[in-house]
Amino acid sequence: MTGLLPVLTALMVMQGAEVTAGVDRTSLRVGEELTLTIRARSRAADPVEIMLPSLTGFAIVGSRDMTEVAIGGASGSVRTTVRELQLRAQQPGALLIGPVRARQGVSVVATEPILVTVDSAADRTTRRKGRGPIPPPRRPA
Repeated sequence: MTGLLPVLTALMVMQGAEVTAGVDRTSLRVGEELTLTIRARSRAADPVEIMLPSLTGFAIVGSRDMTEVAIGGASGSVRTTVRELQLRAQQPGALLIGPVRARQGVSVVATEPILVTVDSAADRTTRRKGRGPIPPPRRPA
């Protein structure tokens, strides 16, 4: 019976979910938005529960969820769950989007945290790198 346990453990690990998280930009200013995309893939039939991290300094202004099941021959099916969050920066500073976790059955996996730099809205409107203030927009004649 002891020879069977390592095989069952390896099988559960292979069937566990893989999760990734990324943003479309890592630098923005207060009031601007970014997209956080979370993707969880698994070969098991059980649904994957995505657990969002703390989003301190951001407001969720939109979201979209999608699940796709690709049925393959001998390799079996692959379930992919994608969650996109539109986040608006609410405060300046180095903001950390914590690890995203995905649970499938008893298996839980997590991503690395993501660091986003948020400038105050005034920082970019009053200065440019070494070139002085930004001029007001020109009006058509």
